[in-house]
Amino acid sequence: MIKLNSFVLKIFGFALIILLLLAFPVSAEYYQSGLIDFIQSNHQITVPIFSPTAEISLRAEKDTVLIAAGAENLKLEAGKEYYITQGEINLQQPELKSGWGVQIMASSTAENASQFKNQVEIDFEEQIIVKEEEGLFKVLAGAFNEREQAEAFQQKLQQAGYNGWIREIKIKNQDTDPQQKAENQQVQPYNQEVGEGLNFYNDAGEKIRAAHVFKIRGQFKVEDRKMQGEFQFGPIGNSVLFSYKTN
Repeated sequence: MIKLNSFVLKIFGFALIILLLLAFPVSAEYYQSGLIDFIQSNHQITVPIFSPTAEISLRAEKDTVLIAAGAENLKLEAGKEYYITQGEINLQQPELKSGWGVQIMASSTAENASQFKNQVEIDFEEQIIVKEEEGLFKVLAGAFNEREQAEAFQQKLQQAGYNGWIREIKIKNQDTDPQQKAENQQVQPYNQEVGEGLNFYNDAGEKIRAAHVFKIRGQFKVEDRKMQGEFQFGPIGNSVLFSYKTN
């Protein structure tokens, strides 16, 4: 009898686990797609469909409608190609002057340099940037007024396993009056790209809508993958995020 009760409890526990898995609110197809990056927002979950990219092309199908704030809904022509990109980019730069930093890496690809930069930022709070020069993407660490400060930082970098050499760089000019300094603190950091939302183009390259966020409702294809329902396109960094929201 004890063995039978133990067997029944095991069966009951297994059935309970299955029910919990089936009741989980995110559909199984997104697990199969490897989409594990979720962003909690207003009690809903934003589920990325693809990795963010500089441009998204789509083909309208049945009852496809573009929704953008401040404009009437636009019915897209079935069978036509459309494109979504980041809006125009403005570079906001404060006044610069000569300073000192440490170059710790150079790569022929922006991706490798960016990955290296991200790793260094985990270990140090100082400014770390990627600068393109002469066809190479160089990782520059630190931004100091005096060479002696850069030399001291170079030693810290070496102790952490980052070898490099001191070089002259451009840094933000802090020698301004208090009012100007306060204004500079309100603008974006040196060489940061500030996007103006998204643009929506037809297959002739004509911009037909501009908005911070687009929604598309209906049936359409992206990268030969059929979509049906309501989806959202928004800016993230200098790319476009294609997603949908669910509870």
